[in-house]
Amino acid sequence: FESVASEKVLTLSYQAKVVWQDTAQRIEYAMREGGEFFQIRSFASKMAANAARLAGVLHLFSEKDSLEIDH
Repeated sequence: FESVASEKVLTLSYQAKVVWQDTAQRIEYAMREGGEFFQIRSFASKMAANAARLAGVLHLFSEKDSLEIDH
């Protein structure tokens, strides 16, 4: 069956990607033994990806014409 809505692919701007990667590294570091997220590793391991998804949803509602997430 055919999709009624056209597919859109969102991308991160260079700066947004840098911030996302830094955040992912900080989360990973906090998941080490004795770290802040050690007890919730299974949840914390998904935090960066979930933040990116949420940023995408918010971006679509606020920047309808842009396919690049820049903040």
